[in-house]
Order: sequence, then structure tokens, then C-alpha cells
Amino acid sequence: MFLRFVAVAILASSLLATASSAQTAAELLQKGIYSQETAGDLDAALQIYRQVVGSAGNQRALAAQAQMRIVGILLQKGDNAGATLEFNILVQNYADQKEIIASIAARLGAVLRSSGSFPTAPPKLTKGTLENGLYHHTLTGTEIRVPAGWSIAGDGGSSGGGEAVMLADNSGLSYFVWMISDAANSAAEIPAALDRDVEYKLHQRTVDGLPNFKMRGTAFKFRSGNRQGVTVAFEFGSADKLQIEYDTYLRTEKTMVYFRTICPAASFSMAQDSRQFLLEATVIP
Repeated sequence: MFLRFVAVAILASSLLATASSAQTAAELLQKGIYSQETAGDLDAALQIYRQVVGSAGNQRALAAQAQMRIVGILLQKGDNAGATLEFNILVQNYADQKEIIASIAARLGAVLRSSGSFPTAPPKLTKGTLENGLYHHTLTGTEIRVPAGWSIAGDGGSSGGGEAVMLADNSGLSYFVWMISDAANSAAEIPAALDRDVEYKLHQRTVDGLPNFKMRGTAFKFRSGNRQGVTVAFEFGSADKLQIEYDTYLRTEKTMVYFRTICPAASFSMAQDSRQFLLEATVIP
């Protein structure tokens, strides 16, 4: 009986230590975000994010977020070579964190191309084809007529069993477009599915730990032909450095397509115009 008690005590102690470690890494991430976005101390934030990467343990999404922010800070500081190196670390060490990688890939490519330090090259496409400005996604049949002046950074597998393509407009804003074949809903059931999409996003970002993440205004539902959609803006960060996540979900009885843009609040109207342009250029079966 005593040995069993000791074994249980050791197990409980181990579990508490693991939980404490994970909590510490999450708290460190919030401290880094505060240093970066509120205090504006990029060097302090950089050190904190490196601590998160080292202490996150099996919290891979947490570590990948910190590594992504390291890339972002180096881009802010104009260290393109360092940003490229840290991005390669992100890809090599956290290849399973597809959405996090995709969210910064187009931005990194746009910055390096504009600075002249990254040679322009054909996009790496493994999930679709690009011919005469028309991107065709093989699995779902979704097609995007890439607007003039826009570029494709590449495509690949993504989370949730879907696949994604990354685009950038002529202002430097990047767009993550996620696609999946989804025949789970009839036309009458799609509005409820769209509500669940928005609710899940709120849950997901709360788990991610984004500060002050909330809906901006109300969701806008629309219908055109066989497709139904909802567009919603979320805001997060501090009042003086407010960020917008601008999402659109499109559904038919066969396919779901999700568009995401993250931009400073000052660029939101530009993102709205570009999103409308992108939606008009997209056809889904």
C-alpha cells in the first residue's frame, strides 16, 4: 500500500510539473507579445520568444508561434538574412504546424523580393497548377484567377486534412486560402455550418492565447449561386497596435474554402477591397 501511495504521489508530482512548465511557456509568450506590441521593446521580446521555444516542451503549437514571432521581429528590424534563417528553422522543426508556417511564408517572400535580397522564382506548387494566371486546385477543383499584380508564394498540405495556397496582393498583404472537399452539409444546413466556423475560430484563437481577441462588428452572411459564405473581422492586440484577422468562409454542398488575412488595423479597408477582389476571382464547385 505504501509503495502504491509513493507511485501515485510521484505520478501526480510529474503531472503537476508538466502542467506548470506548459503554463510558464504560455505566460512567457504573453509577456513576449506585450514587450513586442505594447512596450515596443523588440530586443526583449526576441529574448523571451527564444525562451518560449526552449521551454515549451511538447507544446509544439506554442513553440511554433514563438518561432514565427522571431521571424516577424527580424523582419521588423530589417534583418532579412536572419529572418530567412529563423524561417528555415520554423519549417524544419515544426513542419506539422502548417497554418503557422503559411501565415508568414507569403509575408517573408514579399518582403525579401521587395528588398531585392530574394530572387523571384516560380512558386512551388504540389497541390495545384498555375497556367495563364489561373490557379487550379487539384483535389477540390477550386479555381482562382490570380488578380493582376498579385503573386502566389506556393501551396501545400495544411491542418484539418485540407490543403492551402498562399497569395500576396500588390500592397504586400498576404492571403492564406484553405480548401477541402466537404459533402457533409446540404444547402439548408450550410448557414448553421458557417456559424460553427466562426464560433470555432473564436475558440481556436482563445486557445492560441492571442491577447484581447474578439469579433469586430458583426458577421456578414451572403449567398451567390450555389455558394454561401460568411465574412467576419476579428481584432486583437493593444489599442495602439491593433491587428485585424479578416476571415471569409465559403461553402457549397461539395466544397469548403477559407480565406484569411492578418493586417494592421490601419490597413483594414485595403484588406476589405482586396478580399472582395479575391472572392470574385474564386470559383468553387
